[in-house]
Amino acid sequence: MKKRLFSLLTALLLICAACPALARSSQKASIPLGDAYPVNAGDNAWFEVPMALDAYETPSSFPVIGIADYVADDLLSANAVFAYMPEGLTIQEGDMDVRGFMEEGRLVLSGTEDTGVSRVIERYTINDLPAVRVEMLGQGFEMIWVGDCGDMYFFMYPTADEDFAQAIREVAATLHLVESRTAPVCNPDDYIWTDDENGVTIAGYTGTATRIAIPAEIGGKPVVALNDAAFYEADVTWVSVPDSVTRIGRYCFSGCTLLQTLHLPAGLKEISEGMLESCMRLYALEIPEGVTSIGKYAFWCNFYLTELHLPASLTDIAGFNFVSCDCLERFTLAEGNTAYKLLDNGKVLLTADGKRLVHYCAYQSRGMYIVPAGVEVISAFAFGRQESLRTVILTDSVTTIEGAAFLSVTGLQSIMIPGSVTSLGKARVILQDGILLPDPEGEERDITISICVDAVIVAPEGSAAQTHAERFNLIFEAAQSR
Repeated sequence: MKKRLFSLLTALLLICAACPALARSSQKASIPLGDAYPVNAGDNAWFEVPMALDAYETPSSFPVIGIADYVADDLLSANAVFAYMPEGLTIQEGDMDVRGFMEEGRLVLSGTEDTGVSRVIERYTINDLPAVRVEMLGQGFEMIWVGDCGDMYFFMYPTADEDFAQAIREVAATLHLVESRTAPVCNPDDYIWTDDENGVTIAGYTGTATRIAIPAEIGGKPVVALNDAAFYEADVTWVSVPDSVTRIGRYCFSGCTLLQTLHLPAGLKEISEGMLESCMRLYALEIPEGVTSIGKYAFWCNFYLTELHLPASLTDIAGFNFVSCDCLERFTLAEGNTAYKLLDNGKVLLTADGKRLVHYCAYQSRGMYIVPAGVEVISAFAFGRQESLRTVILTDSVTTIEGAAFLSVTGLQSIMIPGSVTSLGKARVILQDGILLPDPEGEERDITISICVDAVIVAPEGSAAQTHAERFNLIFEAAQSR
């Protein structure tokens, strides 16, 4: 529960950096006021930095350690990890767009000595991997780039404190990839289970392996189900579920904050409620054809999920999905799906009849969005993390705005709401210590439609929107005054 609540708190405070997880090595690296953690390096590997740095605790001395996907456009989709973000360092608009930064790494690793932004200081190898140390010209920083079959790893650190800079260079020199290319652990003794005439149901995981293949058979019977919360907050990074499994219970992998890869069984029919909630490092998932429904909260706080393919069989996506999926750039839809449709190259997901706007993907560049005509319901938490979006205009087909629909639109300046809207802000959530948390069993309650207190609600006098604005002390402006 602790990890799950921490991840929810982190997500809803809109922190962009990745959240800490436990290191997989007994030699955990200690970075000033923080830690360096394993970072995904493909389907079955990660890297560790096993050198301590305990002597430096000044806010001015901080490194950034991460992995950059060779073709990624920004740090978030590159699965970068900030080992330490000093107090007072803020992310400005545009900082996440670092295509030029990625190009630097590609250039220097391919042989360029001076890019005009950086100059190579030395070329060497780190545990048989090509490495390049460069000076960022005029910036007071150095970077060490390490390449491996198209992936790039980087260390970035200030040079004003030479002792600190030298210590970081020594840390970089200890980088090694922890390969897991041998068969994953498949040990029946690692599981708590029950059985009946239909087969075995796994109720819990007691093993210590992080890369696991769940057995297809235990005690001579097929494994047919994973129970509710069976892997709740388990420290697993790679999991393969056998095709004998046809049911995965509620919140089964909830809080698995280290989980990077999950292979689901071909016969699965449902992504159950909260099944992948707070799987913060899961950045790709193949939903099997045959899945008909996605339960509520299933993808809550999947920070690194960048794209999601919806199978033709899918007919229902419950509420409160894709909340704090801050890297979800687009959906794709299998041919033959009749329940949903996509707009804007997969960046907007609607029901097939166009009556419900399910999700508006994160980090779109446009400053104004006009909700398509025919939309009647804006789903709860429908709008992903947005910084550019300033104005939202609702057409007069809209009747309902569910709770926190615009919670993540941090730059919102105005939202134009027609008189047709009669219901605003209802959601099953609980406010705990100032943080919104899902409350699946709770009653519907009113919560504000936007966290942006400076956003102006433009609506007709006497409308439900005006009542809502007055109740939550939001800025209201009569529509005719515009």
